[in-house]
Formats: sequence, C-alpha cells, structure tokens
Amino acid sequence: MSAFFLFWSTILEKDQLQLQLSDRKINFAQAYPIFDSEGDLIARIGAEKFFMTEDLEFADIKRREFGLRKD
Repeated sequence: MSAFFLFWSTILEKDQLQLQLSDRKINFAQAYPIFDSEGDLIARIGAEKFFMTEDLEFADIKRREFGLRKD
C-alpha cells in the first residue's frame, strides 16, 4: 500500500466526530491505507460505496488490492 485516504472514522461515535473550541470547530477523520489503483476506484464509484464494502478489511496489512476487482 502506497497511499492513504481520509474518510469517516470507524473508531469514534457520531457525537465524538467534532470538537467545538472557543474559536473553531475540529472535525475528526480516519486515515485508511490504500493501494494507488484503489484511488482510481474511489473516484469512479465514490468513497461511501468503496469504504462500506463488507469484505474490505483495512486492519489487514496483507490484504489483496481491491482496486483490481470489478465493481
């Protein structure tokens, strides 16, 4: 994997995704490791469809490249 994509956090609850400070709001996201070709797939099918794919396990550092599959 040679890239990463910032998207919704899977480790925070919905009410924890933002932090309101006195002068600004901070929005939290999660960095997901991806292969270069998966970036093209995300652009084609959309981030939500890509990241909600049930058989895509981002915690598995030996996972196969999802970008080579047909959608």
